[in-house]
Amino acid sequence: MLYANCLILDSALTVKRRFQLPIDDGFTNQGLFVGSRGEVYLIHTDAEDAVAVIQYQPESGESKLLEIGPSGSRRTRFMPFFGADHKMYLATVVENAAGELAGLMIATLIFSQPKVENVQFYPVSADLRQRLGKRVSSGHYDIRAFTVQPEGNRIVTLEKHNIVANTYQYNPLDVNSPANWKPRKQQVQIGERITFRLTSEGKVLSEEITENYKTYP
Repeated sequence: MLYANCLILDSALTVKRRFQLPIDDGFTNQGLFVGSRGEVYLIHTDAEDAVAVIQYQPESGESKLLEIGPSGSRRTRFMPFFGADHKMYLATVVENAAGELAGLMIATLIFSQPKVENVQFYPVSADLRQRLGKRVSSGHYDIRAFTVQPEGNRIVTLEKHNIVANTYQYNPLDVNSPANWKPRKQQVQIGERITFRLTSEGKVLSEEITENYKTYP
């Protein structure tokens, strides 16, 4: 079994609680996040890109599970937003089979009931796809920022990251094979940012590209 060893610290960096959380067999962990009331969330995906979100209460040891069904596209790079309405909003980058940006998925989860309230898919527009097509295609988009405004609109900022090495071709799915777990010398290239402004009904209000090229050894 694979476990994540977790520590909860206060503002003085004093350890207040230690616990372990299991990463279930057949799932890839997409991150652990602390909610606004001290609860811990684990985000898992399986081979068909179904999403499992687990809420764990460190004080009581209780847990709840909410699931989002499989997808024909690849869901990757997750970021939650915890609203004042006690809802969890989960943003996900969606890629097609070629690894290209296809859009965004935003799910609304209510663990107090518990239920998945809705799942919205926002496809990349033809105009944005045309503008991105004129750029270097290598790299993948990570979520840089995600917020839900009081009126319900969502703002998501993506940033392109590309890992470059002379001795191998980077593939993010290589993490699924332990034989590939070894250090390699590489560079990280930072590309453009895309900021999406979206409605809760699934409409894209705007798509803005900002230049942001950098290289880190």
